[in-house]
This record gives sequence, C-alpha cells and structure tokens, in this order.
Amino acid sequence: MNRHDYCDDLGHFVKDMPISSIFYARFDNHRGSVIDFEYPKQIFNSKEMTVSKTLLFNQNYGKVVTVKTHRIQPDGTRTNYKIVSCPELIRNTDIYKKMRNQFIYNIGLVLSWEGFEQIDEDQKPYYRSSPLVPLVKKMSEDLRALEIEYNYLSTQINPENESKYPSIEILCRKIFDDLTERGVVDYDPIPGLSYRIHLKVFPTKDVPIDVRTSSRSSSE
Repeated sequence: MNRHDYCDDLGHFVKDMPISSIFYARFDNHRGSVIDFEYPKQIFNSKEMTVSKTLLFNQNYGKVVTVKTHRIQPDGTRTNYKIVSCPELIRNTDIYKKMRNQFIYNIGLVLSWEGFEQIDEDQKPYYRSSPLVPLVKKMSEDLRALEIEYNYLSTQINPENESKYPSIEILCRKIFDDLTERGVVDYDPIPGLSYRIHLKVFPTKDVPIDVRTSSRSSSE
C-alpha cells in the first residue's frame, strides 16, 4: 500500500470511526472493579444497559478481550456495542504492599454501530474493529511501561495524595480525540520525560479472530 492509498483508507475509516468512548478501569481490593474514567459517553453506567464490570478483569492479563452487548433506548432504538480491552497485572511486593502486592488495571475502547444483529459487508470491518484491536493492546502496554518506570497510574489512586503527573483522564481524552479526528496519536503523557505514546490506525479489510468473546445484553 502506497502512502496515497493509506491516506485514502485512513480518511474513510476515520470518517466512520466506530469508537463511542474510551475507558480506564482498575481493580480495587475493597470496591472491586472500578471505572475511574470514561469519555465521552457513559456506556457502563447507562440506565438502558448494564454491563458487568467483572468482565473487565477475567485474568486474561496481557490479552485483548472482547465483550459484545447492546443497549435498547426508550424509543426502541438499538445500538450494538463491542467492548475491546486489555487488562494487565503488575506485581511488586515493595510498591503495592497495600494492594496485595499487585496492581491491576484495564484500558479499552467501546465500539458501536446502529442496526440489527445481521450487519452488512460495509459495516462488518468497523464492527469487528480489526484496525483498532492492535491499538488497544499498545495502549495497555504503554500504561504498563509508564507504571513500572514512573508509577504513573498507582500514584493517582489516593485523591489526598496529589500526583505529580497529569491525570489519566487527560491521556484518555487525548487518545480519543486524536483517534477520532486523525487516526493517529503522538503524545508525551508526562511532559519533560522521554516516553511518548505512538498510535496509528492501519485500515484493513481482513477480519481477525477474537482472542476471547463474551456476549452480554441488557433486559429488553
């Protein structure tokens, strides 16, 4: 694929970008699964759809996990969702003593498309999200590196201890906005340090096999 073809394909994909929201979650020893941040839509707390947050931490650490569900609005309109995420577990007996010696988090994208269960060929590549799955894996790996090197995530847990780093909310907003506007992210989450996050959508017509897929739906 030459650069011109790539730009055309990327522009077409970004125009119909299926991302509804980005979220960051972690496992709290007392509260269980916690959605710390979701932007811009509140899919997980929607009154029309209930998704079990425990599905976000199913011990498939380091693997991309997908959960299919849908939302029925009061007017009967149906929106199908696919939650693509990559949970991670980091062990450290010194840093995470109050967390049972481990830190568990998850970051992912909520994808949507309007319609019924049977989707047409034009919708299929966007619904199956093939170009976005590698980005979810890369996002999770980037957060792991930032946590191991700088404790970027764990220092933000206690609101009484103000973190010296920009919040995870800023990072999630940046990723969402850049992906939906340009399909490319190039960002330094901690100004002044050398670590940068590079994400780039490569549209493809091939549909990969999901690592693991679960189906959940709301009460109709």
